Amino acid sequence: MFVRIPITLQGGEGITRDANSTGVYFESDVDCVPGSEIDFSMTFENPGCPKMVWNCKGRVVRVEAQGGRHGIAAQIVQSNLQAASNAMRGGLHAPF
Repeated sequence: MFVRIPITLQGGEGITRDANSTGVYFESDVDCVPGSEIDFSMTFENPGCPKMVWNCKGRVVRVEAQGGRHGIAAQIVQSNLQAASNAMRGGLHAPF
């Protein structure tokens, strides 16, 4: 599904272009290496609903040049979704 959600990862931030339960494609200034592991989180905000954080561990499967930025495709290998108030207690990423 085409979605633009802010993404936070070690060393910087990005914005998603596509995300689903098994993977994500995002643009970022952070450079990644195909095959490397990556931790990232996405925050979902909807009026009238609690803010939710999706914490993910993934594996980088592709990196592309995107006009001075990097387009990164990552397979999600582990994740959890929780209320933002709980996620922030453990730092950037909640334990899995």
